[in-house]
Amino acid sequence: MSQVPGLGPEYLYVKTVVAKAQSIEDDIRAVLAQYTEDETTIKLFQATKLTRFLPAGEEFTNPSQVERAAYRLFVEGLSAVMNSLPEQAVTLYKPYALIPIIRDVELIVRRAQRGEKIPSRDELFWPENKLVQEALRLTEEGINDPVQVLRRLGLSVAYDVLVAARSAEALSTALDIELMKAFSKALGVAETELGRELIGGRLDILAAKTMYSLIEMKPARQVIDTYLKYLAAYKLSSREIRNVVESFDQEQAKRLLTSSWYGNLSENLGTLEGFIAKVRKHLRPIAKKIFTWEPVMNDPVVGLAELLLLDAEDSVIIALLAYSRQPKQRVTDLVSL
Repeated sequence: MSQVPGLGPEYLYVKTVVAKAQSIEDDIRAVLAQYTEDETTIKLFQATKLTRFLPAGEEFTNPSQVERAAYRLFVEGLSAVMNSLPEQAVTLYKPYALIPIIRDVELIVRRAQRGEKIPSRDELFWPENKLVQEALRLTEEGINDPVQVLRRLGLSVAYDVLVAARSAEALSTALDIELMKAFSKALGVAETELGRELIGGRLDILAAKTMYSLIEMKPARQVIDTYLKYLAAYKLSSREIRNVVESFDQEQAKRLLTSSWYGNLSENLGTLEGFIAKVRKHLRPIAKKIFTWEPVMNDPVVGLAELLLLDAEDSVIIALLAYSRQPKQRVTDLVSL
């Protein structure tokens, strides 16, 4: 990404408002209104803004096709502002851009490690990205050790965690902690309360996910120490998360999330998924509000990224749950609408 000298937040605001038109919130509401507990729901996405990213002229009932289309639209929205960011907005933008990159890198690395066929461009979220292209190049050259790939890509936090874990099974958690570090930096430069609320919500989601992952993994002390080095949260208590992770106490983890600032969780969901759903529902109205309230700050770039990310996640939730024939109430509980 590059910065254009002399451009400020006013110019960025215009760019974000234009890119905001790519939000598919109305499309998602329409699909949800017609939701049926089968593959028919997935086909409804052909009548949304995702259609140009879906296989042309093909019958499709696979939720992975919706997932790729949704994240490609997310990437397109990010790309609309990528090359015109004021310098101070880069740190705000970076963690969101890292999300599809990390997903692609993980897919490439896992395929290479298992000796499977390297993903094609059609399977990736952001095949044009330089880090994704470098990951492909490394695996094509026969470098299939996840630790070495992460080091070569400069994903230093994930590298530290994976070295400490001494197991590729920790790859997803290591990459989540890489994201946590990026969102933590963004929180430090956010200029408004709404911007901090959006970034902080994502931090709390990542903190909760990694907390549960480590409870399940029960890794060596060195992994815990590495995790705690990068641990960051917003409305969740870092001290309480530390206590949970050091004791592997699942009941304490449950109490932490059910009693959080975000409020009561849905009784129809598990604790972690209920917490994530609650945070995401909290973030959507803020992502829309920030465009009206903060036009002369850099934080609207966070609003744009969060809004498009929520759209992508909601699309995947609907497609996956329809495919697995889940009741509509469960979908309603999970989406951010």
